[in-house]
Amino acid sequence: MLLERIEESFEGPSWSNRMFFYFCLFSFLLIIFLLVFIGFAAVNSDFAIPSGPNYNTTELRNMGFFDNERYLISALVQSLAATIALVITLSLVAVQLAAQSYSARVIDVYKNNPDMWILLSIYIVVIFYGLGLLKVIDIGVAGINMELAIFAVYFLGFFAFVCLIPYILKTLDLLKPSVLIKISAEKITKDNVLKALNDYEIVDEIDPVQPIIDIINSALGKNDYETIRNGLKVITNSTISILEEAHFESGEEDKFARYIIDAIQNIAIFAIKKENENSTLSVVINLGTIGIKAIKQELETATQETAKALGNVGTKAAEQKQEAAAREAVKTLGNIGAEAIVQELKTATREAAKALGNVGTKAAEQKQEVTMQEAAKALGNIGTEAIVQNDPYSAEEAAKALESIGTKAAENEPEYIANETVEELKKIGEKAAEQKVKEVADQAVRALKNVGRKSVNQELQWLAVQTVEALGNVGIKAAEQELKGVPFSALLALEIIGKKAVEKEFEWLAVETAIELGKVGTKAAEKGFDRLVREAKRILNELCKKFKEKKWNYVEILKALQSIDFAEE
Repeated sequence: MLLERIEESFEGPSWSNRMFFYFCLFSFLLIIFLLVFIGFAAVNSDFAIPSGPNYNTTELRNMGFFDNERYLISALVQSLAATIALVITLSLVAVQLAAQSYSARVIDVYKNNPDMWILLSIYIVVIFYGLGLLKVIDIGVAGINMELAIFAVYFLGFFAFVCLIPYILKTLDLLKPSVLIKISAEKITKDNVLKALNDYEIVDEIDPVQPIIDIINSALGKNDYETIRNGLKVITNSTISILEEAHFESGEEDKFARYIIDAIQNIAIFAIKKENENSTLSVVINLGTIGIKAIKQELETATQETAKALGNVGTKAAEQKQEAAAREAVKTLGNIGAEAIVQELKTATREAAKALGNVGTKAAEQKQEVTMQEAAKALGNIGTEAIVQNDPYSAEEAAKALESIGTKAAENEPEYIANETVEELKKIGEKAAEQKVKEVADQAVRALKNVGRKSVNQELQWLAVQTVEALGNVGIKAAEQELKGVPFSALLALEIIGKKAVEKEFEWLAVETAIELGKVGTKAAEKGFDRLVREAKRILNELCKKFKEKKWNYVEILKALQSIDFAEE
């Protein structure tokens, strides 16, 4: 633990960290120097160390001592000047390379790098100290021990050269995109983001997120997945920290969430264009992490924006046939929708259902069966749970989304997969009838009617039969719970499908429709709903006439009518 703290103190990017590091380096080298000199003095008694002059200034001058020292100090000063000039030149080249490779905004990272300014300050101090010593080296300035002063300039020169090692290592680290991302992330705070959004008229590089986005976009062009992943992780972690700790004033949450989510979404869109599915998956996963955290913090706008972004990304991924990314978006949206229901974030739940519908519909269009099936299941779960949690609007949205997926699936003929949407609509309709949520049950019936009609038009008889059975089940459940309008809607939907079946000469479908009409009519008779009974008989009698015209077997219709009559008695 102690070693980790010391390492953090050395490696931290702040001025205090780096100054502490160079101070420790200075102290360590000074101790080594003193030990070396003391060691030489112990071995050779004639060896002079800065513990007091052995000769006065005049004697040293006469001995030529200062001429040698003047030459050595002059050479040291020139070497230091040449070195710092070369270091600065190479540093600027490194900055230029980084700016070209990633973004011009990384220049600020190098400009704010304390190592460069500390090193420059050390070299300036040592050079001017050496020049000053050259001026006074042999004039015997009062109070100055020349040997000590000369020792100091040699030590400082050595220290200056040694400082090049950590500086070069630090500069090389700054060329790594991961380090640039980490440093840039420190500026991502609520105040900085909101300031950038509020002061957008100012021509200045004040946006704290844009440098990381530029690095990610550059990495996308090079298929550098590690950099992309690191950049997304940093933005996500910073966003989560802000959501956890920051207090948002009125309207601030909307601005912050919309900006961050849009920025991440744009990365995904760019990744999809570059056909980089791994990066798209990373974006989806990170958006999901932000969405779940926003739900836990009960931030509805942030959750809603996340769901919308996931819907856009998933739809685009499905369109470009990146099925793994689309499937992950569906899974994530399902989790967000389920969690939002529990936290009673109703607007966010509706947005998640709408987004699932968009992704599922696009998946149906592209015949991505697994994605479409998972979207339907997620919508079914959201719809039924929303009914239980007394959120009928979200359940209606889920039913509408399932209708969109089902009709699109019927158009593209993945019949056995489209059946999943019918099954989930039946669950929502039955649950709504059971809980006496009439508007949701009505929406489920309308959705089933449209899916059934589309399946008949597309000559998908098996799917149409499943739809008819689902309508019958919802109608019966609604009649049991005395939701009169819903069974009536179910009867009308069955009538439409039945007529279509006769037109298309789908005898099996027409027979199944008559059977379901009989079941709904029988339940209506048991409950004493005379109007519903009359409507069921009317439809069955019309079907019977059409069966006779087609010379089909109408025994099942007669059985259905007989069952209704028995129930009335």
